[in-house]
Amino acid sequence: MTRFDAVRILVRSIRKPLPGRGYTRRFPRLYRAFTATMDRVLPGSPCIVRVGGHRMYVDPRDHGVDRALIFGGDHEADEKHLILSLIQPGMVVFEIGANIGDYTLAFSRKCGPAGKVYAFEPSPKTFAVLAKNLELNGYRNTVLVNRAVSETEGLACLFEDAASSGNSPLFSGAVPARGQGIEVESTTLDTFVHSNGIGRFHLLKADAQGSEYLILSGASDCLRRFRPMLCLEFWPLGIRQSGAQPEELLALLRSLDYSLFIIRDGVRSVQQLEASSDREILSECRVRGGERGFCDILAIPPAGNS
Repeated sequence: MTRFDAVRILVRSIRKPLPGRGYTRRFPRLYRAFTATMDRVLPGSPCIVRVGGHRMYVDPRDHGVDRALIFGGDHEADEKHLILSLIQPGMVVFEIGANIGDYTLAFSRKCGPAGKVYAFEPSPKTFAVLAKNLELNGYRNTVLVNRAVSETEGLACLFEDAASSGNSPLFSGAVPARGQGIEVESTTLDTFVHSNGIGRFHLLKADAQGSEYLILSGASDCLRRFRPMLCLEFWPLGIRQSGAQPEELLALLRSLDYSLFIIRDGVRSVQQLEASSDREILSECRVRGGERGFCDILAIPPAGNS
């Protein structure tokens, strides 16, 4: 057994009895001490771990998704299970903010050879790992796109958080001072769908650090034509930094007759969800983290339209 394997087993045994997520918020000093210790103990180069039946390259130095996969064996397992329960073989899925691909690989397997996955990741560095992970697992039904998605097409500035690849928004105020801006290509969903002759998609997952309102604004034709199911990160602070208001995103979804649900830990099926009001969604974010709080929401179109 390597030192890396020994550390993973030890940390998993400590984490297992702890309920839910949110260690950073509930135990900030302990979390900072743990992170500093892991920076010294873990290897400094990428390694391969098993996640949900897949093999994945991860970076032990990354404090976000990568370490969640290393120590937890998965990332957002309940939410992933819930989303996968909505997907049938042959469906077309769009994922915006694919990161290194733990959701992407799960979507690729569930959609099957007759389905299709379009995974967008704007960071060149993170995209390279995403591509390696897709190749490592041999999926041929997935298109990887090294672009940001927003309300306009052209160039955008992506601010990368050096400590966490999953915290890289298009707005400098949304990341710590260590975030560095790089120029990336940007597209809209409407433009991408039209230019690639895509005639249908069934589900859209977006985790884009506050760009969700801009993404939906650039997908107005797709949303009205296809009425896909939507799984969105809802982060009020990030949405405001994008130039919109959180209430605008909720109003947009309501105007399209979507029913909204908060995704909570421990919930693994749509049948367990209860419809949420706008006030409840905003309150949930504040409870989870005050000014920086967020939650994930599921938006379901009227019956017969998904």
